[in-house]
Amino acid sequence: MHKRTQLCGLLSTLLGLAFSIPVFADEITSELTPNLDAKYKQRISDMKDQLDKGVSKGWISGAKADGFKQELSDVDALETDISAKGFPKEPTNDLEKKVTLLNQRITSAMSGK
Repeated sequence: MHKRTQLCGLLSTLLGLAFSIPVFADEITSELTPNLDAKYKQRISDMKDQLDKGVSKGWISGAKADGFKQELSDVDALETDISAKGFPKEPTNDLEKKVTLLNQRITSAMSGK
């Protein structure tokens, strides 16, 4: 019985410590924001470079690449807006989908599919 009492006391102390350490979602988000911002900026930049290379190699027409670049500019503006708000979950998920789908469309256009 003595060990059980000690164990209950230990668990109570650990739970008390766990709940006394404040961790706020805002703190976690603010730490992740620069990483997410850099991630999306880099992906957008890479797609622009991919389009430039595609045009220079003749894999995609300049007009088609310009259309994609306009979409990339729109996505970049959206990313800037979401970044300013701290990357809330729903808009960030939508941004991720848009960036991924746009990348797939660019790749398909350059491969002739």
